[in-house]
Amino acid sequence: MSSFHVTVDRRQQVLKLDIPEHHTRYSHTSEQPLAKSLARITGKHGEFACATTLAWKAKCVDDRLYAAVECLTQKGTPQLCGKQALIRRVFFQLLKMRSAGTAQLDESIAFMGAACRLGEDFEFDDDKLRLQVKKRLLNLEQDPFRYHPVGFYSSTPELQAIYRQGRFLQNELDRTQANQFAAAIQVLSLVDQYTKHLRLASRLTNPLVHLGLPVTDDPIPLESKISFYPPSDSPEGRLMKLMFGNRWIPDDFSLVQEMIDRIESGKLSLKPVLDSGWYDYQLYSIESWLTLDRNPEARRLHFEECYRNELRDRFKSFFAFTRETHIKQLEAGAVGCAMYSGKVSVSPNLHIEPLPEYYLRRAESYRFVRELLLSIFVPDDLQDCPVIPELGGDKSPLAELLEIESIFRGAYLIACDEIGLEPSRIDPADARQSLRDVATARTWINSQLSDPDLTADSRCMVPLFYDEGREKTKVVVTLGFRAELMSVAYETRPHVTVIDDNGQVMDQQKDVRIAWESDHHVIASPQSAECYVRQPLSRKEFRRICDEQQTTERILAALSKL
Repeated sequence: MSSFHVTVDRRQQVLKLDIPEHHTRYSHTSEQPLAKSLARITGKHGEFACATTLAWKAKCVDDRLYAAVECLTQKGTPQLCGKQALIRRVFFQLLKMRSAGTAQLDESIAFMGAACRLGEDFEFDDDKLRLQVKKRLLNLEQDPFRYHPVGFYSSTPELQAIYRQGRFLQNELDRTQANQFAAAIQVLSLVDQYTKHLRLASRLTNPLVHLGLPVTDDPIPLESKISFYPPSDSPEGRLMKLMFGNRWIPDDFSLVQEMIDRIESGKLSLKPVLDSGWYDYQLYSIESWLTLDRNPEARRLHFEECYRNELRDRFKSFFAFTRETHIKQLEAGAVGCAMYSGKVSVSPNLHIEPLPEYYLRRAESYRFVRELLLSIFVPDDLQDCPVIPELGGDKSPLAELLEIESIFRGAYLIACDEIGLEPSRIDPADARQSLRDVATARTWINSQLSDPDLTADSRCMVPLFYDEGREKTKVVVTLGFRAELMSVAYETRPHVTVIDDNGQVMDQQKDVRIAWESDHHVIASPQSAECYVRQPLSRKEFRRICDEQQTTERILAALSKL
């Protein structure tokens, strides 16, 4: 027996990706319980990284990063006046203005008093004011769609308070109130700090739907809505307004399916524009799962319909996961060797699901948010920010942000190499950084089974819109994961060279036979659904129902009775 070396030139290969429907091990019905975490799906398959696994890892990082920034902006840093301190100072300035007899400010003072009370224990000496604030806070309980903390905001009392206060300050103001608040901010010389908060919100999530307070001399159109801290725009919000406005919503309407249909037909694009925020960049990354034939890798990959359906399901779930992170701010060649046996087996041998455009777009989204945060905070603010134990993770926000950006950039480079695609939008001059990124990604792929994030419960309920006709909230629920088997076969074979011990190229007609084989990899398929509920539920509340009901059909039936 002699050894030989095989070199595979992937520049001409095309791979075919499919989900074999006949594979009974991974057959499923709606009556089978779903896995609540990825750890139950990945099992012992740690040598291959499914894009779902990477996407879920990103979701966990995103939640921790956003939560850390929320806490930083609430408390403040040496460079940024904390949101709570700013609100408190405006409240006391309004009291001074009232005592001076310059205006009737009772409504505005009660509004700011309620905002202060939502953020911290805050007492009022004035009995009348205390009753006005209490009345405003009681009214919040009548609107659970807006004020019931969901997502990571339900994890700690501090984040719950930030959520409720943030939602409250998104309320539309009349012109008199807006001018009074603006005057207080101007007197306090807080205009720069206030506008910095608005800029952070508009870039960390998306452009603001309403105008902020009139703290500058810029004219405000009469029809414009004004909020103290305005909510952010979203593609799905614009689509709902375009389609329905104040019209009746059909029973069978699915917002996420409508987005999928429009993206696939080219009628809707999620590509970020000049004023886009991080939310747009995140959605743009998962949009790549619906634009397979328009992505750069299309010339190297052929996608069967079953696999396309799998990616559509992923889009539905990860749209929900992405929206949940932002829910408060949103408006409601390779060489190998073996023993010679007269036959050489050649297979795609992937180490990562071949979706390079998704990985690149996600890396670019992290570069965007990193540059944004470092324009607001100094590195020490992000490096020294306390970890929130309830959300997992043991790294600082800055360290974790740098790591996840590197993982996705490395994943992109690995995927490109494995399918024979020349990388784009990566600076070829920065070869050392690319090597570091690939090493970071490979390290994560090889150690993913020990990543605590993969044991995290994925089930959640995310509000989409409030249906005034039905007096119910349309939500998308993520119900867990099921295992699927992805097959990878050659549609167009690569060029293969076999070299013997003497360095001679072996004749593939006489000396050696190439056996072309396919690969199979277990991937995780996230499951989601849209339904109406009377009241949105926190993660803990929703997961309790899932644990009780177990299957998709019973969970949805239970939700319909709430």
